[in-house]
Amino acid sequence: MNSETRATTKSMNLRMKAFIVQQNLAVPKWHKNDFGNYKYRTAEDILSAVKVLLIDVKALLVITDEVVLIQNDDDKPGRFYVRATARLMDIESDEVIEAKGWAREEETKRGMDAAQITGSASSYARKYALNGLFGIDEGEADPDARGHTDISNATRQALLDKAQKLGAVKQMPEIIKRVYGVENSNELTEKQGLDLLENLTKYLGV
Repeated sequence: MNSETRATTKSMNLRMKAFIVQQNLAVPKWHKNDFGNYKYRTAEDILSAVKVLLIDVKALLVITDEVVLIQNDDDKPGRFYVRATARLMDIESDEVIEAKGWAREEETKRGMDAAQITGSASSYARKYALNGLFGIDEGEADPDARGHTDISNATRQALLDKAQKLGAVKQMPEIIKRVYGVENSNELTEKQGLDLLENLTKYLGV
């Protein structure tokens, strides 16, 4: 960002500042899920990249979470969601722009306690709130943007964590193809993902 932009922020409204940040923000997908065969970015990656730009336009970013119970129309029990709100605040005025992101908490997940389940949902919700605020497009290659997979994000992350603990990340594609007949974890159903999580040690022959 050039010095002219820094010197004239007082003449800008917050929408213009947000526009400048969006045009200069670049957050590559540095992380790779080896057995899922996809690259991704995290909320932390976005925050790290945007903080420098916010200094130049004199704006503050605040993110908050809340757990919301969404009731169904029928007699089935409601589900808990984490709703994250990302607020861009102009420190030279009272202007605020905000965007929200949602992620559903799973009821139970093997290998994850309640705090981990909520933390995982919070991370995804915050990421999507930041995407909306700064115009970040995940693209079709990102599994979070696709609807063709039944496996949940929480189960996929639990599988990755367990595979890393067992030192079995490189073996995962072969196991998934041998046991379930699909190419990677994105093509698993939730039931298959839970089965793999429970029986990974057995499938490894340990």
